[in-house]
Amino acid sequence: MITAIGLALDYSVTILNISLTSLAIAIIYVIGMQLMSNKLNSRVAKDDAPSTNFKQITVKFILFSSIIFISGSALALSGDAMAKNTGISATAIGSILVALSSSIPDAMSVFTALKLANINLAIGAILGSNLFNILVIAIADVFYSGGSIWLDTSNKLMYMSFTGFFLTVMVMVVIKRDHTRNTFTYILPS
Repeated sequence: MITAIGLALDYSVTILNISLTSLAIAIIYVIGMQLMSNKLNSRVAKDDAPSTNFKQITVKFILFSSIIFISGSALALSGDAMAKNTGISATAIGSILVALSSSIPDAMSVFTALKLANINLAIGAILGSNLFNILVIAIADVFYSGGSIWLDTSNKLMYMSFTGFFLTVMVMVVIKRDHTRNTFTYILPS
């Protein structure tokens, strides 16, 4: 909702060249992660520590993050070139083609989590990825030299933001429900 408000505003108040929208997103993200961390820490027993090798996990994380970073950069450059060469708006290319392409790793993670019957990991991966992607915009605002990144965007992105908010609320409703009355109410959110 904060992104939609930030996109709707025609002015931007900045602190050290960072818009209030970006600051609000960063603060809400940190508070949300802290609340979730506190809730998780209260549930996990001390002797449930993982037995995996931390160094090995760190090396794999850095390796795969580097591959994704390079691929994502190439994807953004390709999307920009496609928008310029075809005349299709950059908003459409970014919202559909680039978003679809960059969601393939997320989709594979969710698919694998579902194969392992780990529903919490699957939904956490989807929602966590969406939250982090919004945080990336706030981080980009720090490095954007043209003022507020929120002012230099298309108004069409506001509709995308409202759509994302609505879909996230739907997921929250589905997760929170204990049971459904019939098949129709079960499949209605999907």
